[in-house]
Amino acid sequence: MECDPKILRQNPDPAAEHQACHSDVNHRFTPTWRKDFCTTSVKRQQSSWTYGALANHLWSFAVTSRRQEISATFLQPFVSYTTKTFTTLGVNTESTYDWENEQWTIPFNVSVRQLLKLGQQPIQLSLGGRAYADRPRDGPDWGLRFVVTALFPQ
Repeated sequence: MECDPKILRQNPDPAAEHQACHSDVNHRFTPTWRKDFCTTSVKRQQSSWTYGALANHLWSFAVTSRRQEISATFLQPFVSYTTKTFTTLGVNTESTYDWENEQWTIPFNVSVRQLLKLGQQPIQLSLGGRAYADRPRDGPDWGLRFVVTALFPQ
């Protein structure tokens, strides 16, 4: 199956997408209004390599006595290599520091992604594993991720 290189350039590293709202720290809190005041990302593509980082900080507002305050920093450095057959191997972390509880959550992620077409529809299949360098006492030891992404190139 042949894939259009434009698709690869438009979505070279889905792991670099912002995932702070799905991070382990946020799942431990009762829902609270929060605001992302500053998100920064840098990315560079050089030949078959893509690397960069994403960072942001979340603060809560409109906190009540039933809800815990949120102050969390999210850091996601990443690197990936894409082959001529549009297979991408990637590593990253999706690290979060919880300033309220003074706790790091540092997962180390490894993934393999394949770009292909189902009929005329380009898709990307992704499979990844996760191990934790640091986590809350009651946090997970490991994780798996499987993603199917439909791509809509212009």
